[in-house]
Amino acid sequence: MSLIHCPECGKEISDKSEKCIHCGYPIRQSGIYETIDNKEYELNFLKDNALSKFDKIKQIKETTNCDVKTAKYIADKYCPSPQTDYYNNIPKCPTCGSTNIRPISGTERAVSVIGLGLFSKKINKTYKCLNCKHTW
Repeated sequence: MSLIHCPECGKEISDKSEKCIHCGYPIRQSGIYETIDNKEYELNFLKDNALSKFDKIKQIKETTNCDVKTAKYIADKYCPSPQTDYYNNIPKCPTCGSTNIRPISGTERAVSVIGLGLFSKKINKTYKCLNCKHTW
């Protein structure tokens, strides 16, 4: 970090400041800046949602001349991948939305088919909701 002179008031300020602390003059535009090997790079293209993550990593490498690991770290920092949530993978009852469900056992299905034949409600069903008794 070094000191520079404000173009408006002439007082010394940090080169990392977005605006002069004395007069409020904007020094650098808001955006994405990353320092690699003591050199600062402007990486505003990371805001572009039209670029794939692979293209962003490639462009970071070309802009900064860094290795793939560093480029991937920067891309992950500013463009995180959506995380899969554990709770989104739990089956829920389509009728009431409850997670209080259980799988229909093969034995229970077989007894129902033997007892009712083709009129059994458990043919091609996998789960049963313990709250509303819906099977699907």
